[in-house]
Amino acid sequence: MKLFSPYTVSPTNAPGYPTPTGASRFYTLNEPTNGFVVINEPLGVNFTEAKGYMLRAPNNFPSNGTQATFNGVFAGVPNNGMSFLPITNTGAGKGFNMLGNPYPSTISADLFLQQNPGELYFWTHTNQDAPSGANYATYTTFGTASAAGGATPNGTIAVGQGFLLKTPSASAIAMFNNSMRTGNNTATFFRNANVDKHRIWLNLSNSVGLQNQILVGYMNGATDGVDVSVDAKQIESGINNIATLIGDDKFNIQAKALPFVDTDEIPMSFNALAAGNFTISLDHTDGLFADEQNIFIKDNLTGTIHSVKDSAYEFAAEAGTTTNRFSIVFQNTNLHFENPTFTANDVVVFKHDNVLNINSGSIAMKTVRIFDVRGRFIYERTDINATTTALKDLRAEQEVLLVQITSQNGEVVTKKVVY
Repeated sequence: MKLFSPYTVSPTNAPGYPTPTGASRFYTLNEPTNGFVVINEPLGVNFTEAKGYMLRAPNNFPSNGTQATFNGVFAGVPNNGMSFLPITNTGAGKGFNMLGNPYPSTISADLFLQQNPGELYFWTHTNQDAPSGANYATYTTFGTASAAGGATPNGTIAVGQGFLLKTPSASAIAMFNNSMRTGNNTATFFRNANVDKHRIWLNLSNSVGLQNQILVGYMNGATDGVDVSVDAKQIESGINNIATLIGDDKFNIQAKALPFVDTDEIPMSFNALAAGNFTISLDHTDGLFADEQNIFIKDNLTGTIHSVKDSAYEFAAEAGTTTNRFSIVFQNTNLHFENPTFTANDVVVFKHDNVLNINSGSIAMKTVRIFDVRGRFIYERTDINATTTALKDLRAEQEVLLVQITSQNGEVVTKKVVY
């Protein structure tokens, strides 16, 4: 194992490869704990057939963000025929087993999933500072939801490629065979059926950039419930993200049953790590959605139905998770609020680039007054007559402020914000 990447740090140098020694950066994934486990001394340890590993980049690679190519060499007799590896699912949030393509040829992800039902996740490592789950692209037989800004798996698993299999089974055996190898033209039994797919890819972004991507749509053979190897749950909650919902569960990939009807409504969840401005945009589509069928984001908080085929939907949100604000709809049916509300839940106040921003939802603001925590009046803006305003002229110390917003109807909401 050490000879495969001799410049990856570990306690002992590989013969002929001087490099700084230190704590081992060779790991396996422990499914019951859902954490990486150090291989303390990789020198002399062989790779286990079909098992996946995590290795840190060689120590002589650039550290300034530039790219470098790693050339790994496997020594030994190339694998052929069947390979087996035990896999498990020990409970909620678990079931992620790290595997690797054991062949000297590529394999089909779809053919692999036919034999090993579940969801596949591929490491893209696009954001060093993001939680690890944010760096995985998701793959099922319905398609791919890429990691934010990362590469998009194309359904082919490369030679030596490691990946995660999320299995629904408490215990099973992952199986690889020659029929999955894309160079094997005799695998007629596993030839793909003519699957009818109609898909929508949506992106969530903020001022920093793309946050996450989801895939939703319709496919023959799918149901409106959870379909193994077709639907894929979201694996990372500690990021800004959107997801579609099946019951209370969040999905990066969801396929619904055909035939499609334009009265359908697909509920979404949304999570914000901090208050701010966000956009939901259309990345691309195929099938019937590539034609004239409209796609709308329905915002139950603001009473808005917005066509994402025309432009991205921009909105403000408080920090936290909501599962009843947004949904995907396919008809522009005007939302009508009999008695639109003006409460603390409807008003969003946040600081961005040293400017205090206020969004009052569906009711226009009349005035904004600001006090410090001692109750001293320090700022006022009048005659706003809009649902959004940016207080670029506010001068305040770094402190907690009380922001008093008065609507055109005379209703008052006070929000506390750290400026």
